[in-house]
Amino acid sequence: MAYDVSDAATIYSNFSQGFAIPSLGFIGNNVNPGVPISSSSLVDPVITDSFEIGVRGSSGNVSWATAAYYTESEFQTTVSIDQSTGLNNRTRAPVRIWGLELSGAWSITERLGIDGSITYVDGEVDPLDNGDFIAISTQDVPPLKVSVNPRYQITDRWAVFGQAFFVDDRDEGFNDGTDPRASETYFLVDIGTSYDLNLGDAGSGVLNLQVTNALNEDYIPAGEITFIPGRVRPGPGRAISM
Repeated sequence: MAYDVSDAATIYSNFSQGFAIPSLGFIGNNVNPGVPISSSSLVDPVITDSFEIGVRGSSGNVSWATAAYYTESEFQTTVSIDQSTGLNNRTRAPVRIWGLELSGAWSITERLGIDGSITYVDGEVDPLDNGDFIAISTQDVPPLKVSVNPRYQITDRWAVFGQAFFVDDRDEGFNDGTDPRASETYFLVDIGTSYDLNLGDAGSGVLNLQVTNALNEDYIPAGEITFIPGRVRPGPGRAISM
């Protein structure tokens, strides 16, 4: 459902119910030979109710959008941690997740532009299905993320671009025992350039050069916090690709 508030803004909302099959590969790879998985609750379908409301619009050379959403499932597949081994386990339990997303783009000139977004997601899980919800694992919901993406068309064939994003820390899962440790804040910058070779009759081609993690930030991606303690993999350092 959508309603045009003005020529520049539209309010919308929607409700949806989704049906999904859980990860049968994870289940099948973790049972003894000859044991049927059909009797396991882990193969039951996941039915999710989702609600969303938002506003989007544009005016001149600026466009923007904001959305808030809430989802819930009575039998979602979530990640839990065996504190004695640090291993990931899959459990089925009631889950509710909510979030807010803001995004925008600004064409400053015909050649210079910038866009960005802010994404916040959080959630809770009831592992014992007794009405007592606790913070969900960071492997299921990412921390707050802010990204900014500038771009500049130097000539009709040559462009430069960049991306900077900030990821906040998250300790709710650690405090409630669903994560083995808290995730940490990090800030990454990528830069690149592209050039249209304009090969004429020979065809088209674009030469790209990109530097990821240009500041060579030492960080651990948020999703790595649920891996076995002592074997957490840091994020990649500075890399140049063409």
